Amino acid sequence: MFQSHTYAFWDNVSRLLTLQGLHDLQNGCSLFLFLAVVGFYVNWKKKLYRIPHLFLLLVPISLFLAFVSGDLGRMFFASFPVVIPYSLVFISYTCQEISGK
Repeated sequence: MFQSHTYAFWDNVSRLLTLQGLHDLQNGCSLFLFLAVVGFYVNWKKKLYRIPHLFLLLVPISLFLAFVSGDLGRMFFASFPVVIPYSLVFISYTCQEISGK
């Protein structure tokens, strides 16, 4: 089964470079994906929270599974244990900056 999916790997990668592919990829996490990227950057610069780096391995693993299966959004949703905490880092940081603390 894995071998049958690997034949379309490069087709799936090239599909990701289209608007439809990007939409399909973010479909599982929606707005949280953008917030997580910014939250990762904020946490990397400010060292606000200690989130285990092992969680970050879920992102390339879920991307690889998305490329192999061709179902970008559904498979990339496997990275939600990383996306949600980093989204909350950004939201927390933004709220603290607005309140002045």
